[in-house]
Amino acid sequence: MTAERRWIIGLVVALTVSLAGNLLVAGVVASRWFDRPPPPLSFAGPSMIEGLFEDLSPEGSKIMRSAMHEARRDLRPTFGELREARQEVRRLLEAEDFDRAAFDAAMARVDTLGDTVEARMEKGFADAVGQLSAEDRRRFKPGRPDRGRPDRDRPDRDRMGPPPEGMPPGAPPEPLP
Repeated sequence: MTAERRWIIGLVVALTVSLAGNLLVAGVVASRWFDRPPPPLSFAGPSMIEGLFEDLSPEGSKIMRSAMHEARRDLRPTFGELREARQEVRRLLEAEDFDRAAFDAAMARVDTLGDTVEARMEKGFADAVGQLSAEDRRRFKPGRPDRGRPDRDRPDRDRMGPPPEGMPPGAPPEPLP
């Protein structure tokens, strides 16, 4: 083996090791970049609920936004209590000795506060919907937006997929064993 050939082989090995090292570092950086926690929930900015109002007229959208904003404003103390109750549940779970009675009481408090939040938001929603025009009520689509699911409302698409071989179309699927 000549000196020139050894030098080329050494260069190839060095470049391969360098490439592997760079890919490793890039993988670590990418994993840290994509593994970030989601931003904290803020009731001050726009929320997912407000995305439901995009099909409404400007007046209808304003009615819904102000009603949801008012409900969130009314619920600020309740949100604080709910956060404290969840922290209490966490503290009880992390305690050295598990106190079942205290845990059940804390969970009941979380459930009660959650029900309070849900009821107030529903009341605000119902009050706001009552102020919408008939056209806005027809345009309003409650529930999650169907982003990326163009076939969701198509009756010719069965979510369970095509029927198995030998099964007539429209027949219910056979139960799994």
